[in-house]
Amino acid sequence: MKKPLLVLIFLLIMFTATLNAAPVKSVVILKSVFSLVQESLFVMFVFFLFSKSETFKNVFADKATPWDSAKTIILFAIIGIYGTTLGIPVVGAISNIRDTAPFIAGFIGGPVIGIITGLLAGLHRFLLGGFTQLPCSLATLLAGVIAGIASKSFKKSLSYWLPITVAVCLELFHMILILLLSKPYSQSIELVKDIILPMVLGNAIGIFIFVYILRNVVKLKNE
Repeated sequence: MKKPLLVLIFLLIMFTATLNAAPVKSVVILKSVFSLVQESLFVMFVFFLFSKSETFKNVFADKATPWDSAKTIILFAIIGIYGTTLGIPVVGAISNIRDTAPFIAGFIGGPVIGIITGLLAGLHRFLLGGFTQLPCSLATLLAGVIAGIASKSFKKSLSYWLPITVAVCLELFHMILILLLSKPYSQSIELVKDIILPMVLGNAIGIFIFVYILRNVVKLKNE
């Protein structure tokens, strides 16, 4: 239990430090974090149910049939769209946990499942428009690509640190993409200030719970 506790402590330190750095907006940020964490908990409940299925077992064991892969892609693409739809409107954009879906799909299913899931969820975000449509869509696609590439390493260790580090770094890169590709620049800065903590923590906590569930599923399977 030491590693999970260390991860939670790390996330809480990030949370506290950011609130202290921006006391004026701390209440708004706190509400955003809690809202996204609530969405993450629902997504993880869906993943928990999925982890009991034969489809999951085949996908995780790299023995998936085309139909297994298709069902996994459809499920997590819907979860990604759900993350966007129930996101929090902020400065003309959406604070959300959309990237959690292609992260999980890529980590359990590999590059093809991760990429297609990220593409579908990203395409949905792109079609919604807005001044951040391009960077946000690209970040969702990249989530599936990077998680898919890291899938083999993750399955060997089932480490908390690898997927959480990948998720945090990707969300930070997401913020950089918004600053680079979204105009006007002044609006991009205000947006990033408001959403960086909720999105980093919301996605990171979701990934933490995902790994916790997965480790317990694998443990029960091996007993």
